[in-house]
Amino acid sequence: MNAVDLSILQALTRLRPALDALMQNLAGNDLVKGALLVCGLWWFWWRAHPDQARRRELVVACIAGAFVAAALSRSLTLFDFGRPRPFRVAELHLPEPFHTTWEDKSGSFPSDHAALAFGLVTGLFLISRPIGWAAAAYVL
Repeated sequence: MNAVDLSILQALTRLRPALDALMQNLAGNDLVKGALLVCGLWWFWWRAHPDQARRRELVVACIAGAFVAAALSRSLTLFDFGRPRPFRVAELHLPEPFHTTWEDKSGSFPSDHAALAFGLVTGLFLISRPIGWAAAAYVL
């Protein structure tokens, strides 16, 4: 791990108790994980619009694109990018997660959730730029 990454992660480690509690609450909240993005797609699907057929095509393309992005992300895990997961870095002294419910990938890049979320955001951006910008800010 390079020095910049290590210094950032060590600074975050000092905040660990508060961040751990926040992340556990956020990780268990399905509304935070993506339901708002899906609600945006539903809204565009059902909202009356003069060009509703075109909007529905974009919603379907958005969902398909998001799944393609997630599939590409999973495919990229076959390569090693040299970025270990933070809890695997000994210098950080982080505890091993109590449950490893995901499969053990070689590194932390790319993120499946980020690929899926940005696939949905891109679709929302194509449908409506203001909603797309708001969704991008939410995802970041």
